[in-house]
Order: sequence, then structure tokens, then C-alpha cells
Amino acid sequence: MTQLATFVVVVSNVEASIVFYCKFLGFIIAYDWHKAGEERIVRLRNKDYNIHLSLQLPLSDWEQQPAGKQSGNYPYITLEVSDLEQHYNALVQNRAPLTRDLVSTLFGNFAYLTDPDGNKICLSEYWVDA
Repeated sequence: MTQLATFVVVVSNVEASIVFYCKFLGFIIAYDWHKAGEERIVRLRNKDYNIHLSLQLPLSDWEQQPAGKQSGNYPYITLEVSDLEQHYNALVQNRAPLTRDLVSTLFGNFAYLTDPDGNKICLSEYWVDA
């Protein structure tokens, strides 16, 4: 079965993005390759979500345009977690850049935060299967 496994996130500061994704979302560095004068390639992984993030500096003004600019209130990335309330409390304690309080609905809980470039991220815990 084929599945989506890697997201490319255009970032303005690789170091700040590494700290954010590792500290708040539990990613670890899978590899960090940089040769003087060439593009830096950083790939993060998270076994809990079974995905990788590739952090990329923009190589042109055109590549910088999408950073933090997804439409409306829709998150750029949504990660489904179990025991979201526990995750949310840890985010609050660690002073994560949350954009609102924990949201409870009839079908699940949701927490929203932004990465250093303003990309919106949602953590979700669904109570019903869609």
C-alpha cells in the first residue's frame, strides 16, 4: 500500500524549525547534510506519526511565497495523536506557540499551534472513525 510519508516544509530558519518540531512535536533528526556553499538538507522523522518532514530553505523568492500562507484557518499539517489532553498540557507547560485553547467537539479534540514561519499545525484526537 502506498502512503504519504514526507512533507516538505519551506522554512526561513532551519535551526529554529528543528528546535520547534523536535521540542514540541517529538520529531528527531533523521539526517542533516550540509556542504559549504551548497543546499542544506534536513530530514526529521517521527515514528509515532510514521512521517518525515524535509526542512528546506527557499532557493528563490518564488519558493519563499508559500511559507506560513495556507488559506484560511486550515492547518498546513494535521497529526492525529492519542490522549491529546496530555499532549496539550505538555505543550502549555513547554510554552509552545499555541494559537487557541484546546477545542472539544462532538467528534474529537483539537489543538492548534504555529511553527516559527507561521505554518499552522493541528493535533487531533478523533473519537469516531470517519
